[in-house]
Amino acid sequence: MLMSNRRPKESRMRRYSRRALYAIGAVVGLVLLLLVLGLFSLRFAKVRGYVVARANGALAGSFKGRIALHHLQYVGLSGVRGVEAEIFDPAGHRVLDLHGADLRLGVL
Repeated sequence: MLMSNRRPKESRMRRYSRRALYAIGAVVGLVLLLLVLGLFSLRFAKVRGYVVARANGALAGSFKGRIALHHLQYVGLSGVRGVEAEIFDPAGHRVLDLHGADLRLGVL
């Protein structure tokens, strides 16, 4: 009598749950990869320029005056360094001129 090398057939539920776990793992891995690549890309000047443009657009209607960001040397999860910006009052006069300012985020 020869022994059969066949494994018992898996149930459909087990196969579908395994595929679902693989899909969830792939999605989580992709999100983590995109997060790491996004943080890594902040090291490039063109990406920081894009961040400055988006921040200027977001700050445009937030205050009576105007905040104009010109340059960011470093952007990270802990804050920004090397900020060059100008702050204007509602009449359009420059009130504050920042060069090389560091802004840190305090996380509890």
